[in-house]
Amino acid sequence: MNAAHRASRGRTRASPLITGRLFLPMTGLRPAHDRPPIGAVRSLRRPPAPSPSASAPTRASKTPRTRAPFTDATLVKVPGSGRSDAVMKSPVALSDVMCTGHHAAFSAGVKPGDTVAVVGDGAVGLCAVIAARRLGAERVIALSRNPVRQALAREFGATDIVTERGDDATKLVMDMTGGVGVAALECVGTGQSMNTAFGIARVGSIVGAVGVPHDSTVPLQTVIFRNVGLRGGVAPARRYIPELLGDVLAGSINPGLEAWTTSTTPTPPCLSAAPPRRSSASAPDPKPPQGDPAGTNSGKNSQEGPDRGSLVSGRVRPL
Repeated sequence: MNAAHRASRGRTRASPLITGRLFLPMTGLRPAHDRPPIGAVRSLRRPPAPSPSASAPTRASKTPRTRAPFTDATLVKVPGSGRSDAVMKSPVALSDVMCTGHHAAFSAGVKPGDTVAVVGDGAVGLCAVIAARRLGAERVIALSRNPVRQALAREFGATDIVTERGDDATKLVMDMTGGVGVAALECVGTGQSMNTAFGIARVGSIVGAVGVPHDSTVPLQTVIFRNVGLRGGVAPARRYIPELLGDVLAGSINPGLEAWTTSTTPTPPCLSAAPPRRSSASAPDPKPPQGDPAGTNSGKNSQEGPDRGSLVSGRVRPL
């Protein structure tokens, strides 16, 4: 490396590195001709810190260049152009929540004529309702206590709504199915939601679980004596995007409706009447409105503003 190249490393402006859903400034990038070839083993040493004069504000949407690793393998082009924001909401949903909901239904082996129950009414749970209907489920039971999400679940194809939780929810769903049970989709990740999913799963079925686990365990008694399996995990979104994109553009499914509706949900009176906080340490965060049937999955319902883009990625949200 000559002196000019060494000097350029310190003058390189910060470029956003897209990692999952985080946009991080990356400094000290070497020129393209000085970087190791694709596939080479790269050093894990931290790049040198730039001088204060060389640093730039972290504004991912304003930088002239964006480094997006593995785009040749992860990006999917949306054909055509000039679509409205409402239409483009759904391709954006394919990069995350829609494919995760589909993964739950696919993992549970949902097939035409099935009776399905979705545990969780967050964005993933609502998309699981879409996925179950898309795969041919005849009856879809949504477990939800939130009126706005109940309406969305109905819009997406849910035939029944169960507002109970825990043992009450298990008993009601089993009564609704004549004691047979359902193809259960677990989209929350708590101990209660996992127990509910296994409690309502029909004998010999597989629970499709995609909720991020926290304080949850698999009930082995049910696994052994009712022969109920478990499958799921992180959704391979890049695998599912091509088959779902056609349905989105054709208008057969509209997962973006969830983002528009939940982002415009009015603030509950108890929160709108609360005095503003003066500092982050002056008062605890207000409790979120109760929504999903087993505790918490509301994080996925807090959508950002309208996104536009012509690329959908299985790893990152498009700019």
